[in-house]
Amino acid sequence: MVSLKAIKNFLDLQHIAVIGASRDTRKFGHLACKQLKLCGKTIYPVNPNSEFILEEKCYASVQDLPAEVEGAVIIVNKNLTIKIIEELALKKIHNIWIQTGCESKKAIETSVKNNICPVTGECIFMYLEPLAFPHRFHRFFKKIAGKYPT
Repeated sequence: MVSLKAIKNFLDLQHIAVIGASRDTRKFGHLACKQLKLCGKTIYPVNPNSEFILEEKCYASVQDLPAEVEGAVIIVNKNLTIKIIEELALKKIHNIWIQTGCESKKAIETSVKNNICPVTGECIFMYLEPLAFPHRFHRFFKKIAGKYPT
């Protein structure tokens, strides 16, 4: 289980790329961009098929990200996650959050091999304030069940 300190350290970052950003307002890649922006973060959407998402310039790939990016949220098919982690390591971006469902044992091993300690097994929406329903409800029950990070 990831520590609350690791989560807090990630959320303290100001410049965050969203790998798998989407124009579709119903998809996690769009919702993550929106919520991070609402939290005052500077977002760097990565989507090779878009020029802008939420009025922010999109980047075609991880290699195109500017130097000020401090961390990245990965919201892609788990088959792409390992490649993304390797690209982030080359860019010296070592703060990553692999959204639940996008991780694999091999992705975590690749992270460790590249001196990256990823936040995994947690949904970023449960930690971004202001916390919206149903994430507030989900977090409440995780705490009651003793599955909330400490």
